[in-house]
Amino acid sequence: MNDSHLYAEPIEVFELRQGDLYFMLNYFDEDLLIPELQTLVFLGREVTGENVSLLYFQDIESYTIRGPYPNFTDGPGDIFHCTDDQLGCIFRLDKAVSALQNCVKRREKMMPKGSS
Repeated sequence: MNDSHLYAEPIEVFELRQGDLYFMLNYFDEDLLIPELQTLVFLGREVTGENVSLLYFQDIESYTIRGPYPNFTDGPGDIFHCTDDQLGCIFRLDKAVSALQNCVKRREKMMPKGSS
């Protein structure tokens, strides 16, 4: 996960609420010009029963179609986990929008006019 989002503040552990939506923002390049945004649902801790120190998130598509993990057992779905200090790419919607606006500004500075 890339935690270099320039001015946008990622979510803090104490702000996470089970069942709420969050947005994972990563970049495909070192200049932070090619973003990828994924919508996640925070599942909580102890979801798998294996490690209580991990935070678990599920992709919105599988959550919406099949329900929260571990209630679904068949079909595709992505479960993400991280430690408390690895939330650098997880944002609330307003902060994700700010990070993307920063990306637009970087792109305008670095890319010639007419490029997308």
